[in-house]
Amino acid sequence: MNIKAAIENYLAVLTLSKDEESDKIQKLILSLDELALISHKVDYTFDEKDYPEPPKKDYKAARESIAKLFPSLGYYNIALDISDNIERSSMSAGNAIDDIVDIAGDLKEVLWRYENTSEADALFHFQLLFRSHWGMHLRRLQLYLHDLVW
Repeated sequence: MNIKAAIENYLAVLTLSKDEESDKIQKLILSLDELALISHKVDYTFDEKDYPEPPKKDYKAARESIAKLFPSLGYYNIALDISDNIERSSMSAGNAIDDIVDIAGDLKEVLWRYENTSEADALFHFQLLFRSHWGMHLRRLQLYLHDLVW
C-alpha cells in the first residue's frame, strides 16, 4: 500500500455511516495500523517551491460528523510523561473523537497537497505532521482502542 492510498483508506472509514459502530471501529483500527506502518516508508526529495496554503479546516463540522459515527468513543487516560518521571508521571485525559478529527484534518491537508502541489511536498508534510502532531494522536488512539476492544 502507498501513502496516498493509506490516507484515502483512513478518510473512507470516516464516511461509513451505514456500518455498525463495532465494524467501523474495527476498520478504524486497521486504517490506523496501516498509517503507522506506512509512516516508515516516507521517501522524498525536498521540494523547494513555494505553494499556496491549503484550505482552512472546519474542526467543528468535522467533530460533529465524527462524533455521530462513533458515539461510544470518548475520553481516556494518558500519561503525560512517557519517557521521563518514570513511576511518577501525571495523568491527563485524551479524547478519541478529537484524535480522529485531528488525524483526519492533517491527512486531508496532505491529500490536498498531493492534488494541488507536488508529491514531494505532500510527503514532506505527511512526515512533518506525523512527527509533530497527528502521530501522537494516532499512537494514543491505538492504545485506547486496543484497551477498549480487546
